[in-house]
Amino acid sequence: MEELKEKYPNYEEMDIETLDSELPYLDKDLRESETTEETQDINEEINYVQELRRRKILSEDLTREQLAEKFPDLSNLSYDDLMDRGDRLLNEIILSNLDEDSFKEKSEELRYVRMLSNDYQRESNLNKLLNLRDKVKKRDLIKRDDRSRLQRLRLWARENAGILSAVLISSSAVIIGLVASTRNILWKVGDTTEKLDKRISELVNHQIELPPVFQKIADGVELAADNIWIIIIKVAGETAYDCSGESLYEIYKDLWLTVGDRSKMTEQGLASENLRKLISGDDLGVKVGDANKVADALLHSVYGSKLRKPIDKIIADHGLYTPFSMNNNPMYILTLPQSDEIMTAQGGEAKGNYKLDNLELEYETIENDALASEVSRMYSTGRSLSYKHVTLMRTSNWDKDLTIVNENINIPRKSMSAIVLLFTNRVRTDSEEYIYPNIDKVNLTIECVPNAVFSQGLHKNRFFEEAKRLFCPMCEKSMADEFMSISKFFSNGFAVVIDLRSTQDDTTGGRKKIVNTQSGVLLEIKKRATTADVQCNIFVVSDALLNFANRDLSSIQY
Repeated sequence: MEELKEKYPNYEEMDIETLDSELPYLDKDLRESETTEETQDINEEINYVQELRRRKILSEDLTREQLAEKFPDLSNLSYDDLMDRGDRLLNEIILSNLDEDSFKEKSEELRYVRMLSNDYQRESNLNKLLNLRDKVKKRDLIKRDDRSRLQRLRLWARENAGILSAVLISSSAVIIGLVASTRNILWKVGDTTEKLDKRISELVNHQIELPPVFQKIADGVELAADNIWIIIIKVAGETAYDCSGESLYEIYKDLWLTVGDRSKMTEQGLASENLRKLISGDDLGVKVGDANKVADALLHSVYGSKLRKPIDKIIADHGLYTPFSMNNNPMYILTLPQSDEIMTAQGGEAKGNYKLDNLELEYETIENDALASEVSRMYSTGRSLSYKHVTLMRTSNWDKDLTIVNENINIPRKSMSAIVLLFTNRVRTDSEEYIYPNIDKVNLTIECVPNAVFSQGLHKNRFFEEAKRLFCPMCEKSMADEFMSISKFFSNGFAVVIDLRSTQDDTTGGRKKIVNTQSGVLLEIKKRATTADVQCNIFVVSDALLNFANRDLSSIQY
């Protein structure tokens, strides 16, 4: 932070409101950035402003001791009475027309109720941590054009986000959804006016914030086509994962699944072309004919147009997670692709837009006091969550006549696992097509040391084996029931993989440590001319750790 403070000195003296006003301008600069370096600099500045804003907010909040002195009677209440008091406060905050001072005081009292409820956690069933009454189904929280109450609700949501598994707040301050997972209660704020429709289209960054173990499905809010091909994961305001090429990389990984595994992913959109047409409502989808068409019709009758997207990166790999015992929970920020990135038109027709209807949030809970207490204890005493950090470092255009290409990877990493190059046509018509750009050999130099991994370079007859080492699961090394064959690899499933792991497993640490970012990793690629220009996407895969102590994030390493 001190280094960033020196780099961006003007922000330190700004108040929270001024910092808020700066973010839209930075977002605009980010969208208009033309180089990778410029994008990284602006992202760094945005992250600094957001972290500075978070710290200023925390500095203005009363401490637990100050809250205890201000509301001494709350600590004497039983658990049930405490929850009843929380219910009444919540109703007053949302439904009553409070002035600013009264609203702030009740927000502080409700925040202290949350703190005290955490003390009951080891003795209370998890589904009672937030005892909001089931009779509260939907409420008209905000009247049209009543902007002051909206702002107060936003303040309340910020101060009490700890008791919610997620807080969805649009940056235009028009739609707010509060999800209380333990009681499965959803408040929705809606408006059918054209003014709201316009606001929706102006959402800054077109982003939706979702809680950890929730899954996105196509039920409630309609989204324009400007928005999940970028995923950002933040913990306590710090970015733990940020990949702008998420779909490009994840779709390629799925090509290495077995045929059996891929056939079980229909609900995630992995299906035959005919079934995808049926799901998307294309008139060309066929339900009669051969056995495959009949099978497609049956699956479509079961799943309809609903698709499932697991949003469980990092958290799902480490057993159970107890969000109510943590001071800060992960925030998943997803950005949908432009329509021209995922849609094709026939006969020169315009692609138009698309929308997702009826978004649903789905999660699983285990209600077991002893288990919850044990998981909570691990995060209190100290725990590290390992994961793969993937970054799309650069996308560059290769002219069709190039025969030698030099690519430099100059970002520092404590444990770099692999470098992956994926090649696509400049205009994509198939999301699962990764072309082979006639590469014959790759020479590798790491921090000025030539042939650091391959003594005589990586030749084209080794490309398949290197990709298989990284992407094929350990249990499938024999390639039984394989979807990715050697012929498919070179036809439309190609990748250049530089595997930097010491051993062929997913053990965290022990990979290449890149310190010298001036030299970094240099790839000298020898190739033959192609019939058209090629787009090269360079991904850097690294080992990463989320370190927790005292139920809070202590550090992120990668």
